[in-house]
Amino acid sequence: MLAMTVLVTGCVSDPSISLEDDLLPEILTVREDGSMWFRERPIPDRDVIIYSDGARGEKAAVRIRMEPLHPDFFRDTIVVVRE
Repeated sequence: MLAMTVLVTGCVSDPSISLEDDLLPEILTVREDGSMWFRERPIPDRDVIIYSDGARGEKAAVRIRMEPLHPDFFRDTIVVVRE
C-alpha cells in the first residue's frame, strides 16, 4: 500500500515551471557593424530573416539547427533590437 501511495504521489505532482522564461521575449541584437547576436552568441547573416511586424518594429526568424536527429527549422517572432 505504501508503494502505491508513493507511486501515485510521484505521478500526480506537477514539475516546477519557470514562468519568467516564457514571458521574456527572445531578442536578436543587430550591432552597428552589422553583426548579429542571438542568445549571446554570434549568428551568421544566412541564418536570419528580418521582417516588419506591422507596428513600426522588426521581428526576425532565426534558423535553429537540430542536426543530426532533426531537420533545421526557423523560430520566428523574435524581437529585433538595433544598437
